[in-house]
Amino acid sequence: MKTLRVALSFFFIFNVSLLRAVDVSVVASDAWGNKFGSGDPIAFTVARTGSTASALTVNLSVSGSATPGTDYPAISSTLTIAAGQASRVVTITPDIAAPDRVGTPPNIVVNVAAGSYIIDTSKATATAYIAPSSYSSGGEDMQIQMRKVTTTSGGNYELQIPQRNGADI
Repeated sequence: MKTLRVALSFFFIFNVSLLRAVDVSVVASDAWGNKFGSGDPIAFTVARTGSTASALTVNLSVSGSATPGTDYPAISSTLTIAAGQASRVVTITPDIAAPDRVGTPPNIVVNVAAGSYIIDTSKATATAYIAPSSYSSGGEDMQIQMRKVTTTSGGNYELQIPQRNGADI
């Protein structure tokens, strides 16, 4: 009987640990979006490792210097990764009508919050930035236009710097 109890205890502990061994992380899979044209979206990927047998609801907290509802549409504080899926992408398109800011581009910070999973602390937070449709020095003479150019190796940005009297400003 004693041997049987040890075997059952081991079996129970082993199965419970398998059910809880789901690590959750977030990365900014497209960390730069902008308001140029129709808006270039930002993407965050929320991923899990371990069992994908059932759907998993992940709690998120969102912060940063960008204002939800003004700079971008507010996103939900929960996200469900479907059964059979290892990840889900959250796409945020910056609001092209939001006012541009002088200085550092506003950012969106997404954190994995506590839930029925283990948080991968090395990837618990991701930050993305909203580039304005243009950057201004604050003066009347200079305005730099920026747009995203997608290449086969990923995304790059192209700056259009104006000239005055044939010389770069």
